[in-house]
Amino acid sequence: MRKRCRMTGLPVLLAGMMVLVTAGCRWHTGDHSPDSLSERPGNRYARGFEIVREASYTRLNVYDPWQGAQNQVFSYCLVPEGDPVPAEIRKEKVIRTPVQKVVCFSTTQVAMIEFLGRGDAIAGVSGVDFIYSLRLRERVERGLIRETGYDQAISWETLLELKPDVVLAYGVTGEVNRNVRRMDELGIPVVFTAAYLEPHPLGKAEWLKFISAFFMEGEKAGTLFAETEYQYLELARKAAAVEKRPGVLLGLPWKDTWYISGGRSYAATLVHDAGGSYLWSELDSHESLPYSLESVYLRCLQADVWLNPGAARSREDIRNTDPRLAEIKAFGEGEVYNNDARMSPGGGNDYWESGTLYPQRILADLISILHPGLLSGDRLYYYRKLP
Repeated sequence: MRKRCRMTGLPVLLAGMMVLVTAGCRWHTGDHSPDSLSERPGNRYARGFEIVREASYTRLNVYDPWQGAQNQVFSYCLVPEGDPVPAEIRKEKVIRTPVQKVVCFSTTQVAMIEFLGRGDAIAGVSGVDFIYSLRLRERVERGLIRETGYDQAISWETLLELKPDVVLAYGVTGEVNRNVRRMDELGIPVVFTAAYLEPHPLGKAEWLKFISAFFMEGEKAGTLFAETEYQYLELARKAAAVEKRPGVLLGLPWKDTWYISGGRSYAATLVHDAGGSYLWSELDSHESLPYSLESVYLRCLQADVWLNPGAARSREDIRNTDPRLAEIKAFGEGEVYNNDARMSPGGGNDYWESGTLYPQRILADLISILHPGLLSGDRLYYYRKLP
């Protein structure tokens, strides 16, 4: 399982793959009222940020932006270019808007900026090879988007040369603070983002509103998100009416350990909203829990559908992982699907790029897989059946 949209950098890709497993969610179809989904005023689903609009500036608060963070709050003040900085925030982190030059440490950020029509503002990316967007890859080839490196391999020289108006950072662990502090010392404006930690698919997409604040495109972001929300909930309502829910297995073992998504995880929520029955739905956890391959194997032999089997490109890859896996019902009936239908030449997966902004497309794929014929067309977008 995963997440890293290539949240950029191979180590991050691997860490990201765990996010889909670990990101929690306690909400299912039928409980989508704003109060049940978010504790942040103004947000419908996202819990990791808050936008506070003052008379002469906008304050952005980011909460616990890495896995395991507790009671961590980061605040940024956005002031329109040319306006005086209010006296009460002069000692805080101030960023002038709209920004003209941005460095992204995650392809989720890249997708959101391009979605807003501001892709030309992207000057640097951590892991340019992982960008899926053809238009942005062309800008990389023309030297308009530069590689900035990541973690221990950040190119500080490149960052200083680019002179970005803002660096959009993200971190899997608190170690990211080391690089953020150095950027502060060098006078490079840096802001935490954490869409990947959101427990609800629409919560991840709602970070578009956060990104839009830097471009003064809040109204546009609100309109785009409202359309995404409507489409997702309509699909979920259709799937909620199904009479039979196929049993769903997720993931692939790593050596002799199978990390099983909790019943409140992001992955489990997508399965539920698509009309599936996740085999470990009773696990009252949003995290991934390690199980022995043997224990999972015995329980999932009758799984109807197998989703997201790691890096497997074919069922033969799964068989090579462990021959016993070929005895699972979904394997034998050819009902194995991976979310790797849209890959860039460099290994970037659009599922983790644009998929964050289009959770309705992911949901439509899953509904088509679990309930063929329920939707017109049944054409998969991010998913493909493994040969």
